[in-house]
Amino acid sequence: MKMLWKSGAATIFALLLAGCSTVEYYQDRAVNRAREFLAENAPELTASELYYAKYHKPILLVSDVVGDVAVGGTNVERKAMLITEQKQICVTWKFPDRKEYYMVYGVSSRTMEWWYPSRLIRKNFVKQESSAFRSAVESARRYAQDNLWEIMTPKVLNQIRFRDPWVLKTSFDLNFNPDGKLSPEELEKARKKAAGKTQISLVWKPEAGDWVVFSGVGDEKMVGWSILMAGFLSPDDVKKHTVDTLAIPGEDGKAHRVSINLQENVSKGVPQTASKDAAAPAQKAAAVPKTVPAKNGSASEKTAASKDAGAPKTAPAK
Repeated sequence: MKMLWKSGAATIFALLLAGCSTVEYYQDRAVNRAREFLAENAPELTASELYYAKYHKPILLVSDVVGDVAVGGTNVERKAMLITEQKQICVTWKFPDRKEYYMVYGVSSRTMEWWYPSRLIRKNFVKQESSAFRSAVESARRYAQDNLWEIMTPKVLNQIRFRDPWVLKTSFDLNFNPDGKLSPEELEKARKKAAGKTQISLVWKPEAGDWVVFSGVGDEKMVGWSILMAGFLSPDDVKKHTVDTLAIPGEDGKAHRVSINLQENVSKGVPQTASKDAAAPAQKAAAVPKTVPAKNGSASEKTAASKDAGAPKTAPAK
């Protein structure tokens, strides 16, 4: 009986070892395919760099293969995520004297048994600095995707997703109680607390039509900033309530500071392609601010379901 147990344990161990060896074999074979593909498709690499790829183990970057698939009947159709066991696997090298990562892309299971290279990607991985400004921009992007996507075109939504906004100091009449949950005492306290802060608006400007505006209060570096108003406003209305221009997007799509340092990751200097309306005249700040739509009905309002063409389209912050 004891001999039988030892024999069974040895068999299991041998099978496990064989399985591990098989995975290593598949991966080594896939990496060699990636090396050949790299040599054929990256003529800028020197002989020493090709030797580096030959004798250094690469990094394997693995991600799920996902997509959209339509499900449902002819009248009602929705999208569901396409789930598969296949993985996107990039065999990746970082050469010492190059900024780019060289990523040989292919699709296979995790074992890489059927992995073949299909394209070469040269990519810079830029570390995203953590800052109040960047957090505010990401907050506005999430809000747009969650609450405004029904009333904006894909082009405008992509502009918000991939380009930084204009950053303006503004004088809108903000609603500090959009959900109507604050008592009169709490509302007064919120207004007093905001009185010592700076109202800053993030503004994306489509090529035509109204601008997309997210307004809130915080300090001048946007610490503590949160959305109090979000929606579409006419360019004239935004300019009327603009006190100062703090940062504008450059050709690289990133915000470039104008008058203050929002945070360390806002680029220094103003791009030469700055728009002529980069800063609204200071005297416009003295104008009586136009009432900004609020959920509590204190001002005229236009949401996605409203038909009042004279009011701006807004979605009050939750």
